[in-house]
Amino acid sequence: MVKKGFQGHIEGVQLEDLLQMLCQSYSSAELKISNSLKDSVVQLIDGEVSYASCGEKSGEEALLDVLTWEGGEVDITSSFVSKDRNVHSGWMELLLESARAYDKRRAEKKKVERKKEVISREQVGGAKELNKEMFYKHLDEGWNFFRKSDYERALQEWEVAYGLDPNDKAIRFNLKKIKELIGKK
Repeated sequence: MVKKGFQGHIEGVQLEDLLQMLCQSYSSAELKISNSLKDSVVQLIDGEVSYASCGEKSGEEALLDVLTWEGGEVDITSSFVSKDRNVHSGWMELLLESARAYDKRRAEKKKVERKKEVISREQVGGAKELNKEMFYKHLDEGWNFFRKSDYERALQEWEVAYGLDPNDKAIRFNLKKIKELIGKK
């Protein structure tokens, strides 16, 4: 019997984009995701993430872990045996939360890098460093409002952060998702 649909190999696609596409098309699928250290399973039923596992982690914790990976391999199939639901948050909320975790991890990494620098701010140019500090301040403040479901104020903070660093991939992603969430273009 011939199965409908395509199969193949895709490179350069971010996992969160793939997950969003599957959810928006109300797909039911199983994603087996792996990197050099871990294996994971994520299941979607009618466009909602219903199950996730990654090593010892399960549910939303496992999915958020996988969404912070920088790369790996994914195998998607539409024929699978569904597992008991252990993910209860909506996919958009999960994607935004994973972006927040990524931003936080990146900010912590930047702090460590800054501490390793031996050249003072005055020598490098204090304005550029202050600009980055303000960027992270507005980024974090946006997350504070987001967690309180104050999406308009989260959007305002992230727009200020975008103005400070329009090349930052994470802030562009945050703005896109929050605008989709509140219905702005």
